[in-house]
Amino acid sequence: MNDERLEPISLLKWFVREQPALLVSLLYLFASGIGMYFSWRYLRHFGIDFFDYAQVSDFLLASLKEPITWTLVAGLVLVMLLDNWMSRAWGSKPRGRLTRWYGTPRYRRLNYMVFLGLIVLYMTVFADRKAEDTLSGDYLIVTLRLAESGTVDQRALLGTTSSYVFTFDPDALSANVYPVEAIEALELPAIDNAQQP
Repeated sequence: MNDERLEPISLLKWFVREQPALLVSLLYLFASGIGMYFSWRYLRHFGIDFFDYAQVSDFLLASLKEPITWTLVAGLVLVMLLDNWMSRAWGSKPRGRLTRWYGTPRYRRLNYMVFLGLIVLYMTVFADRKAEDTLSGDYLIVTLRLAESGTVDQRALLGTTSSYVFTFDPDALSANVYPVEAIEALELPAIDNAQQP
């Protein structure tokens, strides 16, 4: 089989032409994987295993809660496509033995694997950095009113799923997981009138 037909760009063209519904499903699955990994990596710093509390709907929406993850992915895609375009242009001209590999389809296939590795690396660094910022005081304080006891407590909001709310007590350095049905109200801090347009 021709090496060029095995390249992801050729496969992508085939998917768009022959299986567009499957392509959309694969992209959605890719987005879910990114979101799940980011959420797991971030919450594990607080002793919370995201997978213990997530449902299928949470997997599908996880990447949409952190749009910066898609900004990082889009930037990497552009760099990868530019590098592959340069590789094709490089390969169309005669080169020396030591530099000929850059223009080969094998290099471009390797480039896609590097791309996936960089996505995991950037998601890891971004989630770890966000957790460090949270532990250093960069968080949103919310007021929780529990349904049964009526207890009111102020905590840092770490995140949510469709069934749970994850919070962090900065003073005790402890995390809590509340079922949504156990919370009567969750109040966000008031917006300063001076900051309103």
